[in-house]
Amino acid sequence: MKITSIQIHQLRHHPTGLLRLMTDAGREGLCPGIPPEAEKLIIDLGAPVVVGADPVDRERLWHALAAADRAHQTAVRAYLDIALWDLVASAVDLPLFRYINGFRQSCPACLRGSADLGADAVAQEAVQAQADGFVGYTITAHLAVDEQRALLRQIRDATGDDFNLRLDGNQGYTVAEAIRIGRMLEEVDAFCFDRPRPDGDLAGAKEVADAIDTPVTVTVSAPIEAAQPFAVEATDHLRTGTPWGGGITDALKTIRCAEAFVALCHLHGVGAADGFAHAHILGAVKNTPFFEAVGNGVQCESPIIRNPVRVDNGKVAMPSGPGLGIDLDRDALERETTTVLENS
Repeated sequence: MKITSIQIHQLRHHPTGLLRLMTDAGREGLCPGIPPEAEKLIIDLGAPVVVGADPVDRERLWHALAAADRAHQTAVRAYLDIALWDLVASAVDLPLFRYINGFRQSCPACLRGSADLGADAVAQEAVQAQADGFVGYTITAHLAVDEQRALLRQIRDATGDDFNLRLDGNQGYTVAEAIRIGRMLEEVDAFCFDRPRPDGDLAGAKEVADAIDTPVTVTVSAPIEAAQPFAVEATDHLRTGTPWGGGITDALKTIRCAEAFVALCHLHGVGAADGFAHAHILGAVKNTPFFEAVGNGVQCESPIIRNPVRVDNGKVAMPSGPGLGIDLDRDALERETTTVLENS
């Protein structure tokens, strides 16, 4: 089986497109959710690497794509990598998470909170998330230290001790502020303190991690970065995601590195491919604890996908079809397509 072309469908009533890797065997690999700014780069940089290649050589192709997009966004390789995984898992008629490893059929979901709310509205959103079945809530509102203390206590009192609270510091606190907030997180038995310091400030992250008991998380945007935070004792957990941290291959390499340090690796948000990529990664590994949902828990409302990834009673079920398991409405695809970009 050889890849013969890259196609990207631009859609009439949806802001993102659909990537298709076409083959001489009549099979194809899909990745929905392609942003307009990535389309030309994917074709221009990806076609010389993947067209004519055997998709089973996925690791070799990943290295070649990583070299090709070194001066560009990692999303270039991310979307192609996801489509390659979809293609090869479909070829052996297995759901992607089972093709990778097969660990679980469903995963608990937490809600990623809204960033533009005041303290009372954040507390209400967290309480509603618990009522809707989510097992946890990620606070993203960036408040002053004293306001943050009151908010944490308010949410914990309202939700009880078994609800997982995570605070995303959004790289916005000084070391002293982060330590003060970290001690507040200890008081409410929070699950973790995500990104208290700017990316790359491992010295500052180490100061925070040394001073508090609540686990600290550091962002990793490529697998090559994964070991260093552990080596200098700057973190307890890692955080990565698709597409900004690469594709499924990148995420798995980072997660395995965390596993070697007996640590968790969190996936940020719903990720690429309208949630399908993160869902399958979660189905294949143990040390990534939650699917981080947004909004109403439906991660894709694309007119061309019949089976969007959904949070149901606090869990996301792993898609069961071959590959990514996307049930593509081909009549709708034909109807909605305005332009098809293709390598020449």
